[in-house]
Amino acid sequence: MCTTPLLLLALSALTTALPSPLTPRECTAPTSFQINGFTTFGPAEGNTNPAFVSFTFASAGTSTRCTRNGDITSATLATCADGETVFRWSADRVLTVGTSYVDCDGNPAVAAGDLGLSVFCFPVVPPVPFGAGTECETPTGQVGGSFTRSSV
Repeated sequence: MCTTPLLLLALSALTTALPSPLTPRECTAPTSFQINGFTTFGPAEGNTNPAFVSFTFASAGTSTRCTRNGDITSATLATCADGETVFRWSADRVLTVGTSYVDCDGNPAVAAGDLGLSVFCFPVVPPVPFGAGTECETPTGQVGGSFTRSSV
């Protein structure tokens, strides 16, 4: 009789229809980020408005606004609006960013990276809201970078 092939066929169909309890869960650390609308402002002599750096940071489906006023090239990290992302802007035009996430084991972790930015600078004069000075921005408006380490 032909029951053996039919039995094997039925078992095969049954095992492929059942979900596997060992299906690996999808778990990855963030690998890249986008910087949008990067702008800096440095006041001209006599202008009492503070210098600032401002941009939007995006990674792994999230986005947050990042700003710093005053000493924009301070070695101290500035915290973005989401409270999970930090950054530092250096005088040699390198933006360092770090973002917190939860790793595959449920532990807090950090992904960090550096991005050298090419910026276009131009003088601004009143009546702009922040007064006379120099404004710099990324020519394309959007640049991307990679997370390369686990500390800022």
